[in-house]
Amino acid sequence: MAQKDPKDKKKGFFLGRGAQKLNDMYEKDLEKNDPIYLQPIHSPNDDLHEEKLLVRGGIDVYFLIIVIAIAIFGAVMAYSASSFTGEKYMGDSLYYLKRHLGFMALGVMLAAPFVILARPWLWRVLGLMGYAGSVVLLIAVLLVGDTGGGAQRWIAIGPITIQPSEISKVAVVLVLALIMSKYEKKIETSQRFGGHFRYGVLYPVAVIGVICGLVMLEKHLSGLIIIGLLGLLIMFIGGTQKKWMAMICGAGAIVVFVVLLVSDYAQERVMTWLFIEKADPQGSAWQTLQGMMAIGSGMNFCINQIFLGFPAIGETASGVF
Repeated sequence: MAQKDPKDKKKGFFLGRGAQKLNDMYEKDLEKNDPIYLQPIHSPNDDLHEEKLLVRGGIDVYFLIIVIAIAIFGAVMAYSASSFTGEKYMGDSLYYLKRHLGFMALGVMLAAPFVILARPWLWRVLGLMGYAGSVVLLIAVLLVGDTGGGAQRWIAIGPITIQPSEISKVAVVLVLALIMSKYEKKIETSQRFGGHFRYGVLYPVAVIGVICGLVMLEKHLSGLIIIGLLGLLIMFIGGTQKKWMAMICGAGAIVVFVVLLVSDYAQERVMTWLFIEKADPQGSAWQTLQGMMAIGSGMNFCINQIFLGFPAIGETASGVF
C-alpha cells in the first residue's frame, strides 16, 4: 500500500470557498489526531519509525458483482409480487416494477457521490446524524404515524411514505462501527468500567436499546429482532468479550419472550404461524398464505409466480431479498 504524501492537497467534499476551507482544516486535524482516520498498516512488531496512512483503494469488483446480482434478483421479485396488483388496479403489470427501478436509479445516483468522494469523517457524521434523525422519526411515528395491519410503523412526508425503522438499521450499524473502532484499544483492555465494559458493552447496548425500545412500541417484532441481531453482530466483530455477548443474548431472548406475553399483536402473529389453517385468510394469514403459495408453486425461487400472477406476497423472504 502506498504511503500518503502529506503535501498532497485533498479535494473537499463540500462546495464553496468557506466550506472548502473548513473541510480542509477539519480533515487536516483528523489526520493528525483521529485514531480512526490514521491507521497503521504495519504490525506492532515491525521496526518502522513512520506511520503510514491508509489510502483509498480501487473498486471491490466481487462485491460490486454481488450487489448487482442482488439488485437484479430483487427487481425480478418486485415484479413477481406486484404484477397482478399492477394489472388489476393500475392497468399496467409493470407499474410497480417501473417505480422500483426508478427508486433504484435514484438511490444509485444519491449514493455514488458519497462512495466516490466521502471521507471517513463524513461517514461518522452521517452515522450520528442518521441515528439522531431515526430517533426523531421513530418518535414521530408513534405520535402521528399511519397505522396498518395493527401496527404503527409508517409516516407520510409529502408524497413519500417512509418506515423509520429501516433508516435506524443503517444508523445503528454506523454508530456502533464508530464506537467499536474509536475505542478499540479500550475494548481490548482488562479494565472493566473504564475499558471493555463501558466501551464494549454499555455504550453499544445503549445505542441498540434506544432504537429497539422505540421499534417495540411500534409493534414491529421482526424489526426489533433484526436490529438487535445487527447490533450484536457489530459488537461481536468489534471485540466485545464472549461472556458479555452470552449475557446480552440471554437478556435479549427474555425481552422477546416478555413482548410475546404482553403484546396482543405479537401473539396474533405467532398464533397465525402455529395454526395457519385456523387463521383468517383475508386478514392476519394473508401475507403468510400468499408467501406459501408463491413458494409452493415455484419452489425456493418462486419462479412460477412470475407467470401465474399471484397477488402481492408482501414481506416474504424472497421479496425482501
